[in-house]
Amino acid sequence: MAKTVQQIMDLIREQDIKMVDFKMVDIHGQFRHVTIPARDINEEIMKNGVGFDASNYGYAVVEKSDMVFIPDPDTAVIDPFCQIPTLSMTGNAMIIDSPANQPLAQLAFTSNSGNDTEKLEFINPISFSQFTFNFRIPTQTTDFQRMDIVLSDYYCSETNIKISYLNKGGKIYLVFDGEEYRLKGTFGDGSMRLLQIKNDALFVEDISIAIDNIFETDLCYLSFVFSGISNSAGIDIVKINNQTVNSVSTDEKPPIIYVKDVKGSYKINERMTIPVAVVSDVLSPILFENIFVSVKNPDGSWAVSEENISLDGTASGNVEHSIKLTQYGKYTVRYSAKDMNCKDLGTKTVFFYVLNDIAPTISFDGIKQNDLTFRGELGETRTIKNYQVSDDSDTEAQLTVISCVMHNNATIAYNQPTFTLDEEGLYTVYVYCIDSVGNYSFAYYNILVEKGA
Repeated sequence: MAKTVQQIMDLIREQDIKMVDFKMVDIHGQFRHVTIPARDINEEIMKNGVGFDASNYGYAVVEKSDMVFIPDPDTAVIDPFCQIPTLSMTGNAMIIDSPANQPLAQLAFTSNSGNDTEKLEFINPISFSQFTFNFRIPTQTTDFQRMDIVLSDYYCSETNIKISYLNKGGKIYLVFDGEEYRLKGTFGDGSMRLLQIKNDALFVEDISIAIDNIFETDLCYLSFVFSGISNSAGIDIVKINNQTVNSVSTDEKPPIIYVKDVKGSYKINERMTIPVAVVSDVLSPILFENIFVSVKNPDGSWAVSEENISLDGTASGNVEHSIKLTQYGKYTVRYSAKDMNCKDLGTKTVFFYVLNDIAPTISFDGIKQNDLTFRGELGETRTIKNYQVSDDSDTEAQLTVISCVMHNNATIAYNQPTFTLDEEGLYTVYVYCIDSVGNYSFAYYNILVEKGA
């Protein structure tokens, strides 16, 4: 017997169902799942489905991964294997752009004046550096002349970047920084359009335009302005940044985390400030107390800030922390952030290095001056002078020391404590010291054996 939506809602209530598990089969014949809380089930979800990232299941490439699962109410059954009371349903995975399935978020206005202007503002700040806007202009809502996409600085609304789409006799143009670019298709052909900011460039179709972040941080507000509305004006919004936006799915993606670039090499004992994380989420506000940071030292221990705060993942990522770089190697900085519902955890990991480029030191009997010359006698046996070696990271046992004695451009002794002055002339004694990463230094002195000495 076919189950109506109301029958499914009654079943959830009567059996105290906590979760609803939607099952679909991937291209390898294995079950895949999209599971949501039972409290979120309603008539709209049963009709229009729930959005998911199809690239994880092999249905689509990442660039076109937005799909929806349409449940089949006839397949609803209580899962006997789940510890938590769960209702299971199979169904169909459908392309979100298919005319047969359009659960898109629609932004629409109607006017008969011919010159009306309407504006929509998103209340949550978003990431500028990862701005992505996926949309289409349906054929039935093309009665407007211009749509401005406005990105405004989070801290100063007067600082903004405007990207516009123009309707010129049915043809569609992109306008940015005073330049017009003809786009493919027509203004209202219903095709999916993508606008993206990446690596300091604005990408639209096969067009790439340089764009600078003029904002104080990575945060900006997003708004749409429609002008020249004569009848029906509107767009279908598919995706903003990493978040699929449609009429049935809720906040599915984690927050986006942006931090200033800390990559590179630093000096030992240098003081470094761990930058504050800038966090954004299209659909859910971010609470500052839900932003955290950890810093792992090269030896695997947690760094402790100069404010005596352990940076172990419980420290606030919303404030700066200063640390002293006392170890050589790779430092790992990991940020995490939750949205307002503490549902989705966003993370970002960055690395920086303290390179060991300091050479060991050598001295002879405490004398660091090279090019000293001592007198010697022909036939005399000499012992290499006592030398002292040290390094800022390696112990003496970790250092490699090599000695050699040169005379007339030839080596007469190699790693030997003594040598004989068999001929007249200048002898040079070298001592090399190499640390564990290859830094080296050397010291030397001379012995002069003269004729008749």
